[in-house]
Amino acid sequence: MGLIGDLTMKEVRASGDDLLAQIAEATNLPHLVVRRRVNAAHSNAPVRSVFVDEWPDLAGELADVTVASARANGMADKIAHATGLDEPVVALVLDRAPARKHIRNAFDFAWPGKVERDQREQHLRDILADETVGAIRQYDLYATLANAFSLNEQAVRESLSSHRANKQIKNISFDADESPPNEEGARPADADIDSDEKTMLALLPENGSAIGNGSLRAKLQWDESRYYLVRGELLQKGLIWLGKGRGGSVMLASGWMESRRKELFALVPNDGSPISNTALMRQLGWDQAFYDDIKDQLEEEGLLQTGRGRSGSVYRSRPSPLAQSVGSGAAGLQGALKTSTIKIFISYSHKDESLRDELEVHLASLRRDNLIDQWHHRRIGAGDDWKKAIDEHLDRSSIVLLLVSPDFIASDYCYDIEMTRAVNRHARGEARVIPIIIRHSDWNNTPFARFQALPRDGKPVKSWPDRDEAWLDVVRGVRAEVEKLTARSR
Repeated sequence: MGLIGDLTMKEVRASGDDLLAQIAEATNLPHLVVRRRVNAAHSNAPVRSVFVDEWPDLAGELADVTVASARANGMADKIAHATGLDEPVVALVLDRAPARKHIRNAFDFAWPGKVERDQREQHLRDILADETVGAIRQYDLYATLANAFSLNEQAVRESLSSHRANKQIKNISFDADESPPNEEGARPADADIDSDEKTMLALLPENGSAIGNGSLRAKLQWDESRYYLVRGELLQKGLIWLGKGRGGSVMLASGWMESRRKELFALVPNDGSPISNTALMRQLGWDQAFYDDIKDQLEEEGLLQTGRGRSGSVYRSRPSPLAQSVGSGAAGLQGALKTSTIKIFISYSHKDESLRDELEVHLASLRRDNLIDQWHHRRIGAGDDWKKAIDEHLDRSSIVLLLVSPDFIASDYCYDIEMTRAVNRHARGEARVIPIIIRHSDWNNTPFARFQALPRDGKPVKSWPDRDEAWLDVVRGVRAEVEKLTARSR
């Protein structure tokens, strides 16, 4: 349920005494007075207009709402109005905050009456400085970032376009006359954290095997505090995983090095013309050692060749049978860059099969545009290893749609296997999870409650008067995510 103040008298009357008691508590009116006023008011009148003189302000009404409820009921605009924050900032904070946290605590840095204006502005700068370039792009926070640090928005866009997605804002040097100030009025001084992250990543085995924390610390020659600070940053970004062992271990997150290879390869002209190493390093924002490591891998696999020039250059190799035979090399890499079809995995309970059929009908426009290729377990052939097929398709999909219902949540396989695996892949940046609420269920405290749900406001598909309208809203949301992923692959 959304805010009580938004409910109509018709909805209040249908809800019974519990809701009347909540209204009486919020307005400090006797229960009998509340009941009489509700019965006398127009059916479509909202609660806050019927009790306009007694109803708490918006901030007071939102204070005890949980983050999960705010996400599910699309309250970002109301929170923005109550706090004075930009709506993209509100969306960012809601996605980052624990689901059970109260709104007044999640937004304590900007809550009315809690902080002074100068403190609030500094808190906002701190939040933005700790975010990554990818987050600024995802939430369209360019204008907010520019305003917070007194920068030119266009200059911010141009500067961030040359940096990789996982780089933190505090580690980016803007133009001298546009550098974001810190508390002392200078650019942040802890810019070496990013280089520490790259140093640690470079020492992790590329084959995905784990290395003990003790061994890695010895190689890095770092003290315990520095080691666990950098390790924590990499875990939060989904770039490494924790392994087992007596003293604990870490391993490179699947796909991270491959993503860096694709990032470099995509910047090399596909017409065979060379590009200088200096230009590539500047565009990628990498140091010399890390750049050379990735470049050498691509050259060894026959994807790139060394050219001439003062600082050296590279150019793409012509496709050859040898290069095309390398599984993770030319065929896999170039194919991934050229394809624009996004693989979608649909996770659902078999009891909701008819609703899944309806979804597939409405996704037809995306299929006809060759934008998506969706898969679900009903496509497993007779005699196939069903578990292996599900695992393979789930691991290869860029988007995972969860058809949420009581049966989905009750299903051990859907919830404990497919959903858990999908959420973990989302956390590592390998896929996007989109919950689609198809029937009423208690999903607000699930691990996927922090993701933006469809249809809008988390209203279940089956509760819409016109179900086609609900599915249209779902398809528009899926299309928007597909277009984002497609744009990134170009």
